[in-house]
Amino acid sequence: MNCRAKTWSTSMASMRKLNEPSLSAYDQMIAGDVQAETVSAPVVCGFLHEDDAHPLLEELRLMVGSGQEVHADFLTSSELSAAEPLLSQGLRFGVRIHGQRYVDPARFTHALAEAVVRRGGTLVKDWPVTGVARRGDRVVIKGEAAEFDTDAVVIATGAWLPELVRPHGVKVRVQAGRGYSLTVPVATQPQGPLYFPKARLACTPVPDGRMRVAGMMEFGRPDAPGTQRRWDLLLTTLAPYIDSIDANSVEDVWIGPRPVSADGLPIIGGTATPGVFVAGGHGMWGITLGPITGRVLAEQVAGRTSGAELRAFSPLR
Repeated sequence: MNCRAKTWSTSMASMRKLNEPSLSAYDQMIAGDVQAETVSAPVVCGFLHEDDAHPLLEELRLMVGSGQEVHADFLTSSELSAAEPLLSQGLRFGVRIHGQRYVDPARFTHALAEAVVRRGGTLVKDWPVTGVARRGDRVVIKGEAAEFDTDAVVIATGAWLPELVRPHGVKVRVQAGRGYSLTVPVATQPQGPLYFPKARLACTPVPDGRMRVAGMMEFGRPDAPGTQRRWDLLLTTLAPYIDSIDANSVEDVWIGPRPVSADGLPIIGGTATPGVFVAGGHGMWGITLGPITGRVLAEQVAGRTSGAELRAFSPLR
């Protein structure tokens, strides 16, 4: 095994602790009054050339080698068309990965916020945090005009994480890997997520006969504006894979700064400051791993576990 494959396999072995219970964590949230849903559907991956599938197949092989279960089958061009009529006739090979789910991220996030309020939590909006510090036996959250004090704090500010966690001994580098997305109407809505690994594009169904298209990895300031050229490139890159995309009907143009850690692993756990915890650095896996991250970190914050199972993701690594 070469050095890159060995490192990737080691990372996957560490990630198993989060990957395997990630779907059950969604089920637990829904059972706990989060009024949203996950939709079960296989992920269909399409390729213009059979050779383009080799990197994905190698990743799946390494996942199996790390101990994860993977259930997938291969699709010919005609089988791809039968599975997803929306796909272009130019695709020559496909991989269908079973046992997957997808969500509407915005809808699920709003439902989570509403559930927090129903259970007695308070949401404070438009209150930028400027710092977090230990003061006696309390943790103080500092804002521009006021302060809160509490028993414990979880800093989960995405690509803006470094500025708040650095004073607490966290040295893992996090940068913004900015992703672009948009929605377009489609003649035939896909039955589940579509992924085009060579193009690095993912598509998911959204209500009202539309499809969300997301991709790109642009490193830069997290709050810098997006560029129209990138959104145009999304559609240009998608064109060989999907028939009949109407570029004049684009909606919900969006850019989001993914928090990418230097070693590719999430940052989860306690810091050098008692009562200050961190959750972040998930890169492109924030939606997938968000609920399970919250669950395992809550156990640690509450003192029900030592956090030893999160050692690979320690903020102090």
